[in-house]
Amino acid sequence: MGAAALVAAALALPAAPARAVDPDALPEAVWWRSTPQPALAAAPLEAIGTLPRLSLSSEWAPLYSGPDGGRLQFEQRALRIASPPGRYRLAVEAREGGGVARGGASGWWVGAERPIEERYVVALAAFGTRVDAAGAFSENRGRPGYAFDARWKAAPGFALGAGASRAELAGRALMRWEDTEVAADGNWRDDAAHASLVLGSNDRVGLAATAAWLERGSLGFGPVDGLAPHLWWRTGEVALSGRALESWWRASFAVGEGEEEFQVLRSSTPYLVLAGPVSSRLVDVALEPGQAPVVLRAWAGSWRGAARGSLALWPFDAAAAVSATRRIAHSQGALDHWGLSVDLGRRASSRADAGLALWSLAPRASYDSWQGTWFGLGRDDLSSGATDLHSVLALGARLGLAADLFGARYRAEVVQWVPVRAEREGGGSRQATGGVGSAGGAATSGGARGGTILRLTIETIAR
Repeated sequence: MGAAALVAAALALPAAPARAVDPDALPEAVWWRSTPQPALAAAPLEAIGTLPRLSLSSEWAPLYSGPDGGRLQFEQRALRIASPPGRYRLAVEAREGGGVARGGASGWWVGAERPIEERYVVALAAFGTRVDAAGAFSENRGRPGYAFDARWKAAPGFALGAGASRAELAGRALMRWEDTEVAADGNWRDDAAHASLVLGSNDRVGLAATAAWLERGSLGFGPVDGLAPHLWWRTGEVALSGRALESWWRASFAVGEGEEEFQVLRSSTPYLVLAGPVSSRLVDVALEPGQAPVVLRAWAGSWRGAARGSLALWPFDAAAAVSATRRIAHSQGALDHWGLSVDLGRRASSRADAGLALWSLAPRASYDSWQGTWFGLGRDDLSSGATDLHSVLALGARLGLAADLFGARYRAEVVQWVPVRAEREGGGSRQATGGVGSAGGAATSGGARGGTILRLTIETIAR
């Protein structure tokens, strides 16, 4: 299953908790946030309007750790300071974040890593009667970035918005063939743009339509092995919200599609090439009935990815350079999922809040792989396969505790996902068992653990 692991790790490379728009296979529901928080460096106008005067936050997510060395983990920390709300508002942010996705033990695999990076952002927003505007400048280890946002309020209940951003990022690809492992570093630039249309207001039916575009291009390579990612991606979302019978409701539909590719090079010569289409769909419905602090939510979505890849073996085996031996892989992956959740208590004001969720996932992955010998004129070591896992049923629990002291709100929140049933090919099923792993999170009988998200926040009560 090395080819399938290669595709999964490659597509997970751009994913990070601070991501804005990316073809992420992990749905937003797994993070179980009250609302996705816009990034100050990418959408300053939307972000600066909701910031408290001082906030400190931390998130750690060991989502998977397997006995074979497989690992999926993200983390981020941020400090934000903003001036009091008014016609003009200034905000600064210091953020650290990173992640890693590694395949398990096999003859060959590819992993992806986003090393812990520091980003500093300064943003200024101006709010007017008809026009709101904001700009941000960011710095990421000497690499500059910027963002601009504007919103035109043509009439009450009618607004048009648009913005663009540029950021320079870094990452690493980890590759292993038998007993040899190499690491390839790379820098890339994300150019993004978005547009929005809002009709209506919060106290009656409202419509919001947004579109976003992202283009990623390589900027440079590491001193020995270099990583060169490329991405073209676009998304669109339509959301309806309003109040009826003293209840608040919201329904949204989002779709995304694009093409993703990355190369790994040595001395400007590519020896790993992986490319293919990516797409996603998500329907989300939320209901807050009456005045009770209860939120009901249902969602359903899908993710699709395919890749054609080739790996030259000469960086791992000098003898392979004579025959130009390559490993070829064609892989496809899909994830269909749906879920239900209920949240009790209000996170912004309650001392305690909690939630329960049921999440059903149907993953599918298949691959065909062979070794091209003697300059690709022959085929050897043909292999193919597909995952025998048809569906997984997971239960989620969330608990948040908060206290207000000295004009600030201190809050801790933990989320735990636990697989309770897995159906495999041939109608077989397995009940997941186990307790709490030493690294945090639930452990199954196979020794895998994870599914944990831990958040800590401190912010001023007065905005």
